Amino acid sequence: DLWVGSYILSYLTWAGLQVIAENYGPDAVLYPALRGQPLMDKWLTQKGVWPAIENKLPSTGDDTIASIPNKFTAMIPANAIDKVSGSIVEAVRKQWREIASAVKDNFPGGIPSSTWENIWQRQIEREDFPEVYWAALPWPNTDRFREANGAEEALRLAEEWLGSRLSYRQMLDLYRKAWEEGPHSGTMYGVLHELVVALLDARKQTRDYGWIEEDGEKCTAINGLSALRTGEKQKRKQVKEYWSEVQQHLKSDERFHELQPEGRERLSAVAAGKRIARRGYFLKEGGEVAFPSTTRGAAA
Repeated sequence: DLWVGSYILSYLTWAGLQVIAENYGPDAVLYPALRGQPLMDKWLTQKGVWPAIENKLPSTGDDTIASIPNKFTAMIPANAIDKVSGSIVEAVRKQWREIASAVKDNFPGGIPSSTWENIWQRQIEREDFPEVYWAALPWPNTDRFREANGAEEALRLAEEWLGSRLSYRQMLDLYRKAWEEGPHSGTMYGVLHELVVALLDARKQTRDYGWIEEDGEKCTAINGLSALRTGEKQKRKQVKEYWSEVQQHLKSDERFHELQPEGRERLSAVAAGKRIARRGYFLKEGGEVAFPSTTRGAAA
């Protein structure tokens, strides 16, 4: 679960990064570095960029690991912040629903009842899931002052929110001695990045509370969500019987490891989506997501 969950998170982050790459080019992404990223190279190949450079596909990293972190930094036009951020959120949630839809279509034993369907829709189609947070910081307005004073303006902006930054003040003094024209705002990228990270942290701590009723037997992996079941107000014994049947379907397909037997695991739609995503989605998309063996880890 942890392995595939990390991979899905990485995959969803890439869905958001594609919005930046499509509209402003990959160079607009400051972090993480996209050079050599398997998903990035696959995207470039699909766009016809790699074949134009050489006659063979690039040799990239391991596309079976979660190589993209769950947040990124990009530089885009200030007047596009709201539009682009909305598009990123939409792309991430659309990708998650695409993965979940493939899992649902390939769910062991199929869709047994309308109760099962309702639980799935409630948990997967939530408007606020996955949660996506963002923060934006306009670059200091160089129209209002000489470019040579840009570093001072950038540092002043950061200190308004973060308080005195002595180390950056000392660095700025050294820059002034080295450059007679004065350092521009780019030299203060570090403190500006520190500020936008603080803004993001503040946003994440400002929680959005939405109440959704989750009744009946709870998921053994995510205890706040209802486990998928075949009928309303079923007792644990009945829910265990259903999940025992699911395990039997998996067993008949030689997928013994995906679910514990005898109904010991009873999963919500979100947990089941993660558990079955490897077979239900990624393998069908031409990818391989597998937890590395001890031998592979030792040889790495």
